[in-house]
Amino acid sequence: MRKWEPVKKHPNIYVYETKKGKRYGIRRGFVNSENKRDEFTKSGFKDWRSADLVLKDFELKLGNGELGPVSHRSMTVDMALQRMADYKEARGLWKKATKKNTMNYYNRYLKPKFGQRKLAEITRLEYEAHLSTLIKDNLANTTIHTINGVMQSIMNFAERNDVIQKNMLRSMEIVGGKPAKEQKLEKKDFDHWMATAKGMYSKYIISLLEVASLGERRGELLGLRFKDLHFFTENDTDFCKISWNVSRTPDQLEGGSLKNAGSVRENYVSGKVVDYLKYAAKFSKLAYENKDISPTEDDFIFINPDTAKGYHPSQINRLFNKISKKAGVAVNPHLLRHYFATQALNNPNVADVEVMHWLGHKNIQMTASYTRDTKDASMALYQNVQLDFKVLDGTKSKKINGTA
Repeated sequence: MRKWEPVKKHPNIYVYETKKGKRYGIRRGFVNSENKRDEFTKSGFKDWRSADLVLKDFELKLGNGELGPVSHRSMTVDMALQRMADYKEARGLWKKATKKNTMNYYNRYLKPKFGQRKLAEITRLEYEAHLSTLIKDNLANTTIHTINGVMQSIMNFAERNDVIQKNMLRSMEIVGGKPAKEQKLEKKDFDHWMATAKGMYSKYIISLLEVASLGERRGELLGLRFKDLHFFTENDTDFCKISWNVSRTPDQLEGGSLKNAGSVRENYVSGKVVDYLKYAAKFSKLAYENKDISPTEDDFIFINPDTAKGYHPSQINRLFNKISKKAGVAVNPHLLRHYFATQALNNPNVADVEVMHWLGHKNIQMTASYTRDTKDASMALYQNVQLDFKVLDGTKSKKINGTA
């Protein structure tokens, strides 16, 4: 064990020797909220000033009573998760759906093994063994990555808040697990699926499907309001600017914020999809009025005509399932998002960053995350995708601002 020597004139800061030279550490005794002696320890600093800053931050938290109701040494994984959840909810960093999914994964795959274990006692070896068990249980590789992501979030949160000195489970290598189901849809299958739908449902439902084919998320589709559509004409061509601002999910049926800041965006569309959007808006306004409701600009466009209330997300899934069963082609709302992205990215005239902005992804890479979408780029993207996609009318669109 390395010998720690106190640093003169700097109480609770120590120096010790390593193969890479001198390092500094902190040992600070205190009485925790359980009225028991405890100790705050942290090491690995390259100079005493860095250690002193961390020590002062700890003492500030201690003085303000921010260290929580339990001793650091006795904090279990369950306790740490709850503290992390409280922190993220209080600051609006977690949506209801995020918390729900996190808790589901934790309760099923991590809590039985580690819930009552003290954070500092969990070894890398036993955690690796647990991940190996999940792989042997034939869980999907993506599922195992998600489970590990939950555990890493807890451990990183504990490290940042000085509950543990270091996250010893960081950078786990996950090899194995069942490959994820391929999100792939061939164009001929998509065309057949859409043709089947048109033989089954009214123009209003087809309008919903045509808009769903633009690549937005299901919640964004259902959150579309009258004020989110702006129709205009340019160079003798009708356009619609679609603003994506609201998402309706099972946990936020009245509408909530989008997945991330980059998801708030504007897309420009033309061709028959403009006619479908106009029809959908007109149809839903009549549906509201038939229920003695005067629609406002804040009301949703895609509603159940029988109730004049927004479709529940599960209703959309059932709609897709019925079409898929008759067509013999399995399609779900998220698969259409993958399909649009594939068609766009395969088009040589479309830049990857334009697709990123169109879909509302957070980033492609660090450089792309600093760019911003424009009207011309959005319009050009849609025009180019039309040539292959043929969702609208199967004909080549007119040139706009020099793009085809």
